[in-house]
Amino acid sequence: MDAVYIDLRDYIGQKVKIRYRFGTDANTASDGWYIDDVELMDAVLYNSEACVTSDQTGPVCAAAPSRGTIVDSEITIATDDDPSAAAFAIMPNPADDLIQVVMSADKADQAVVHIYNLTGHLLASSAWSLASGVNQKTLDISHYPSGLYVLQVKTAAGMRSEKFVKE
Repeated sequence: MDAVYIDLRDYIGQKVKIRYRFGTDANTASDGWYIDDVELMDAVLYNSEACVTSDQTGPVCAAAPSRGTIVDSEITIATDDDPSAAAFAIMPNPADDLIQVVMSADKADQAVVHIYNLTGHLLASSAWSLASGVNQKTLDISHYPSGLYVLQVKTAAGMRSEKFVKE
């Protein structure tokens, strides 16, 4: 799959929301869509030509595509994902009415989920059954006032917390 680059310089200083829209048909019974390796970056573009020579051939040159070559990416490419780092996210963040909590579990487990405001008051508590693999749950946050919140998930394997913003 080819990388897609979108120039957002016309929106500098403005609040920008990026939305992904996907569709499928009724015959699909799997988890759904996943987006991987999204990066927002200051692109450095070079429009140039590179040449390689060796003692066995003459120079071989190639020009950069019309938009140049993007360098200085911060994405680290790995052959194996670190399961401890990849398994917990809240999307979208910031959010309006609903958030998706995505987490993975090495095995089926029970989780206790708490939402706190920044003064430490417990606002909501629920119990979730987690399946082995990736789990996704939707939470309605429409009744919370705008602000910063902490979602905490406790399982037998440990505890994870993540902040989210309600707009």
